[in-house]
Amino acid sequence: IRSEAELTGSNGIDISPDNSFLYVASETKWIVLVDLATKKIEPIANHLAVDTKVIDGLMYYKNSLFGILNPGNDPSQHTIARYYLSEDGKEILAASIIDRNNPLFAIPTTGVIANDELYCLAATFLNQLSISGNYDAEKIKNPLVLKYRLNN
Repeated sequence: IRSEAELTGSNGIDISPDNSFLYVASETKWIVLVDLATKKIEPIANHLAVDTKVIDGLMYYKNSLFGILNPGNDPSQHTIARYYLSEDGKEILAASIIDRNNPLFAIPTTGVIANDELYCLAATFLNQLSISGNYDAEKIKNPLVLKYRLNN
């Protein structure tokens, strides 16, 4: 059993279809499972060691999870990945890349799935903002949402 510290930096979150546990993406570590009955927290089984770090958006869809990864300002690493789950939803069995290094990505963050389509907030320009609130208005553009048709 892990501690609540495993949830530090959490960002993406979704619930299992039977409402028994949460999938929570840690900003710096991995996807964890939170059992809603026992409050037990543990990393999702990931024997393949597929990359699940720096997930900002996390969505459950047809026994898989979609993650939007944005590890820093390197756009070549900005990725939308699909993690295929075991029947009980507690282990990652495989992964595939939906999109990576898309020239339209500018710190992609979150998404939603509706009607077998994934909508991703693909360009947020968050890297243009500073903690002090300063920014260069010339570099900030309108946000961009990309749509992906999902296959089973």
